[in-house]
Amino acid sequence: MDDTSRLLPKNDRTRGILEKNEIHLFGVVPDNLGGVIVDVTKYSNSFVRKIVCGSNHCLILFNDGQLACFGGNEEGQLGFDIKKFGNYINEIKLNQFSVLDPVTNKNITDYDILDIGAGNNFSLVLIRANSRNILVKLGLEPEDRYRDDIEKINVVNIVDLDYQNIGNIRNIYVSGVRSLLITDLNDILIGGVDFNLNTINKYKHLDRFQSQIKAVSLGQIHCIILDSM
Repeated sequence: MDDTSRLLPKNDRTRGILEKNEIHLFGVVPDNLGGVIVDVTKYSNSFVRKIVCGSNHCLILFNDGQLACFGGNEEGQLGFDIKKFGNYINEIKLNQFSVLDPVTNKNITDYDILDIGAGNNFSLVLIRANSRNILVKLGLEPEDRYRDDIEKINVVNIVDLDYQNIGNIRNIYVSGVRSLLITDLNDILIGGVDFNLNTINKYKHLDRFQSQIKAVSLGQIHCIILDSM
């Protein structure tokens, strides 16, 4: 048996299986997501590469680099501007958020999306722009949530990692309020809260692996890392 024998032939019987590209939601889900079946072929001609979920929002990254966000946006986690009391949006947003570069003070408009992550009420998007990988956060900072002029606050911001000799960020893993960043040098950065539940104001260096990190799974007070020697 050769390797190609495991592939389904593309004919009338299998075309629906091969080309169907829908997202189905199950379980107890927030009102703004409840009962939704998203036909993602309306928003991209490419297949889905990665799906991540926060407490009441979802991000979908396609193989062609398009990004779709839907669900709650009460803290700007979809990358939209927000009103004072927030709002719930059941709407698709395609790679349209603008990123202000703090170095040049200009909007980055030409970028590729490499990876995504979703926390409780925030999102992380890794983009490639100006020959570097840049981590972008969608959502309010904790100190901004109760400001009177909250509707004027930019919810899309570049994350200041403030580290040297760690290489480029390669992958994002997020669970709840905790996130891990993996670099191409196999460094691990942790943000949000550490595994002793201490708040981290900026990302801090957790470890460096000598081997390639293949996957990460986050728990409440632990994580599991799969590497390859």
